[in-house]
Amino acid sequence: MRKTAVLLLTLGIAACAGEAEATREQGESQDGLTLEAAYPESFGMVRGVRELPDGSVLVADPLAKTLLKLDMAAGTAETIGSEGQGPDEYRQPDIVYPLPAGKSLLIDLGNARLTVMEPDLSFGETFPLASGRPGPGGDFQVRIPQAVDAQGRVYFRAQAMMMRGSDPPTHAPIMRWDPWGEMTEEVAQVQLPRREVSRSGAGGEQNVRIQQVPLTPEDGWAVGADGQMAIARVEAGYRLDWVRDGAVHEGSAVDFDPVPIGMAEKEEWIEGSARRGGGVSISIEASNNDIRTTFARGGGGDEASVNDYQWPEVKPPFEPNGVLVSPAGEAWVLRTAPAGAGVTYDVFDADGAVRTQIKFDGSRRVIGFGAGSVYVVRFDEYDLQYLEKYSLS
Repeated sequence: MRKTAVLLLTLGIAACAGEAEATREQGESQDGLTLEAAYPESFGMVRGVRELPDGSVLVADPLAKTLLKLDMAAGTAETIGSEGQGPDEYRQPDIVYPLPAGKSLLIDLGNARLTVMEPDLSFGETFPLASGRPGPGGDFQVRIPQAVDAQGRVYFRAQAMMMRGSDPPTHAPIMRWDPWGEMTEEVAQVQLPRREVSRSGAGGEQNVRIQQVPLTPEDGWAVGADGQMAIARVEAGYRLDWVRDGAVHEGSAVDFDPVPIGMAEKEEWIEGSARRGGGVSISIEASNNDIRTTFARGGGGDEASVNDYQWPEVKPPFEPNGVLVSPAGEAWVLRTAPAGAGVTYDVFDADGAVRTQIKFDGSRRVIGFGAGSVYVVRFDEYDLQYLEKYSLS
């Protein structure tokens, strides 16, 4: 008996609105942030950075299938590892997170594994991205990290497998996993976007495809180094909750003006698919006792048009993939905007109240933080990505 399930997960980056913006010179300011450095070469896709103790940064580019160590000040790069399936290789490096004791965690989608990198950037032990058996009664689990705290605990959104005609769930648990202690626990529940399910085949050859309906409301979340979780909620409009030590601290409602979805917003979403990386596709093949799981980012298939989707009337208040937690314990949430507008982040304090707003012109997005700095990706007119580093002081 052979069953195949194919899922398309939207774990990609948030696509920012706005026209392409020319590169800035060092020392220029952006809404109070000062540009420290801009790496001169482009990337296919950058979802995050891992700042090392010496100030250099690890950057994974899943579309170029390369892992680089950048010296932002000098504008130079060193390639780490190489493409392949061996113990010191990767096939599609997706993002790098910090681990305790100066180590790093590389998500290698192509080899369906997590790889621990030592402080000298050599490759060490690995963990599978998926485990268990799919199907009714199975214990199948996909563990694609979306955050890692200072203790090395991995946070991911649990994915539901629908092999027998069930409807997509409306909520999902956020799980915390200790790879070394083999402990997994639920820490929160988040609202999911509306999704469409298509099925084909019958009997032993079944295919299931799950795709998100564009611009439908969903919660966004991020985790700080101390394990505190920020959840941007859409259930009653817009608010920011903090989860600390298992307790939920509900923030106050945030005012927002819903953005109507016209043709320009639809076309912008379609054109932004390359910036989102096409999501992560997961293929699961089960043949008797043999289970094979493969992952890939990008390659979203044939070019889509606005008529291929059902659209809501207005945008949700924020981008669900645009939530971050800074080293200062503040939550940054990317607001939605009309097509062609700039980029605005609400910055929430520890009580869930908006402390300030940070605005970027052109087409930019925040992808991470360092010691007193924030890393930003700038998109050009060809959707190539350029990395910038700004001072937070």
